[in-house]
Amino acid sequence: MRRRCCPRDRGSLGIGEAFMAMGWSRILAIPNEELLLRHLKLEGVFAMNPGKVLLVVCCCAVITSNAGCRPAGTASPAKSAEATSPAAKAGTALPPTHAGVTEISADVAGNWAIEIPETQFVPHATKKYGASSSSEIPMVTIMAPVKGYVMTTAESAGEATFDIPFTFAQPLITCGLDFGTLINSTGGNDGYVRVDVTTDEGTTMIYYHQSVDEDPAQPRSANYKGDVPAPDLERLYAHSQIDALVAGKNAFTLSFSLRRCAGPVVYHGAAIMMNREESGLWPESDFRMSGTMVPPPVAIVESDGATRVAEQGATSDAYVIALSREPAQAVTVTATPKTRDIDLGAGPGVAVARTFSPGDWSARTVKVTAVDDAEPDGDGAISIVHTVASDDPYFQAAGASRLSVLVLDDDFEPGTLHQTVVFRAGQGGYNNMRIPGIVLSKQGTLLAFCEGRVGADRSRTNVVLKRSYDGGRSWGPLQIVLEAEKETDAYANVCPVADTITGAIFFFVTLFPDGPVEIRKWEALRRYGVIRTLVTKSTDDGLTWSAPTDITEQITDVKTDIGKKTGPGAGIQTAAGRLVIPYGVGPELESRAMIVYSDDHGETWHAGGRVDSKSTETQVVELSDGSLRLDTRNQRPQEEPHCRYYSISRDGGETWTEPVRDEALLDTACQASILRHPFRLPEYDIDPILFANAASTFQNRVNMTVRLSCDDGKSWPIAKSVHTGPSAYCCLVSLPDGTIGLLYEGGDWVYERINFARFDLEWLTQVHTGGD
Repeated sequence: MRRRCCPRDRGSLGIGEAFMAMGWSRILAIPNEELLLRHLKLEGVFAMNPGKVLLVVCCCAVITSNAGCRPAGTASPAKSAEATSPAAKAGTALPPTHAGVTEISADVAGNWAIEIPETQFVPHATKKYGASSSSEIPMVTIMAPVKGYVMTTAESAGEATFDIPFTFAQPLITCGLDFGTLINSTGGNDGYVRVDVTTDEGTTMIYYHQSVDEDPAQPRSANYKGDVPAPDLERLYAHSQIDALVAGKNAFTLSFSLRRCAGPVVYHGAAIMMNREESGLWPESDFRMSGTMVPPPVAIVESDGATRVAEQGATSDAYVIALSREPAQAVTVTATPKTRDIDLGAGPGVAVARTFSPGDWSARTVKVTAVDDAEPDGDGAISIVHTVASDDPYFQAAGASRLSVLVLDDDFEPGTLHQTVVFRAGQGGYNNMRIPGIVLSKQGTLLAFCEGRVGADRSRTNVVLKRSYDGGRSWGPLQIVLEAEKETDAYANVCPVADTITGAIFFFVTLFPDGPVEIRKWEALRRYGVIRTLVTKSTDDGLTWSAPTDITEQITDVKTDIGKKTGPGAGIQTAAGRLVIPYGVGPELESRAMIVYSDDHGETWHAGGRVDSKSTETQVVELSDGSLRLDTRNQRPQEEPHCRYYSISRDGGETWTEPVRDEALLDTACQASILRHPFRLPEYDIDPILFANAASTFQNRVNMTVRLSCDDGKSWPIAKSVHTGPSAYCCLVSLPDGTIGLLYEGGDWVYERINFARFDLEWLTQVHTGGD
């Protein structure tokens, strides 16, 4: 692989440009990296420092469809299989620091809308500020990210103003503005929130809200509401219609001025309130602006507000070109890619035309496909320029318009390590995201699974999934695979396996039905047959899943077996086609490891022989001679060094050798992952075996390390740390280009997030030989 001499037509994508490339059309006030990435639905692409506040204002239009303009049914590779809603959400403006303002567009009927779907919370910490408990209620200011000044802190009084300019593709007909404000104070009356609209005809105040005692010197707007004295903290609303000021205009600026009260600090703050749905307070306080404009002659309609394609598999997306009315003469719209990185159906970089005529002017579809090259040139936006030609004067006025396509690069720079965040604690309402498992589908899609826990072990737990079409560079939205029906249900110990012959994907899981009971206390109850083993199946690359099937009684004795655990991690498919799931039964300190297997592509499942492993957390790998190695967690705290155990089966898992210690593999009493990687080093004639775990002393979960063996696990001369900090469970996967993926728990604290690391054998073998 080689680098381009000339980069794509995108330069270095900043956050604003990246949002434009993805078609996002909202003002987002986002407090941290997690929320930003959650909105992107493309996690790990854009790195930010957690805790930083960012006001993101993006510009691309998302066009509403109507009877004369239907979005194409073709879905982007990283989008949901469900049909997208045709709700109107058009583009918005840029903050003052950005050079230029992108136009807000509308649908073919002239409708447009802007909203802020997330909140920048500014919590009031009692300990930090010495304030009363009432002031712990979070408030919001949209000014803080731009000015770097949070009006709702208690240190001092202050005031600030910031402007948001808006421009529109066509003259406005109507415009409505909805928002809420809050002034918090005790003993002070000089705090206020003011909103002004500026057009080419001057500036007009449309809203003014002052604390407690109104200032008679200030003019009152029709939307004015006086404050309710603290501590009631009631919502205050504004529903400001600004039609008369902006009708017929193509541009205006909203100015927000805020001043915090100078009185005592027990109650303090001036804020523009935004979406509070997640806090359960005042959910109606979204910042919204919507209206109508003169319909554009030609509209570019993206299927769900973004056009995104991936090089891996040369995946496609589609958009449509629609006219706002029937033409009197033929209209031809030509779409021209700026580079050869995308194909519109006529070849890489070649223009295509769509022609409309009187009587035949329904929307036309343009299919966009990524061109899969061998160059690691990174993800980025590619422009498609649209020009209009017609003898109809109405359409002659339609100028050129652009569409940005986000192209996801699947090429990897040899000898490097790349890491992205896939799941994070707190994401999706789950307090803990634990126990990763990952597989590569026959179609080349990575499916990353984990447990979405409400609380700790065996609390109410769902199984969730994210998908990647570009080798783990980016990840799609959170998808629930199994949802707990009862508060005491916990779907745990994720363990997927992909059938590379049929393309089916199976997902094994353990159901703990008794809630967060400490495992040893639970086992002491000797409740035989309560823990269940379930399997579900997908035949559409993991987009949908069958109802789970309970196979507990097929593979265990429910009258004598107590604890039952799948994996966790991932299963394998042997060279002969057998699907193998690592499994364990028995109380935790008396455990016996085994496998569950299928020789008919998952139609039936059978139990293999058992080995006295003293652990139910196990993983399995096929060695070069076809034998199986069962690698188990070490639960024996008295041993030194504390290392892994393994057993070998030469009859497909029916019988096993007695477990032996592998002193090269340090074990901190935690799950690990082992993988046969089907890409050899030049000097060896067998596939290498990779092993990953938190390589440290007993119960000290740090130092996520990958080791390599070229003699079927007899020795492990190469080791390299992926993350030296806190880390725990993990799962390895081989990618089609020879790179290796590792999905693992780790961060500043051990279960902070689940990351995906991608590297190759060159990177792994660059380091020193030996142990840690």
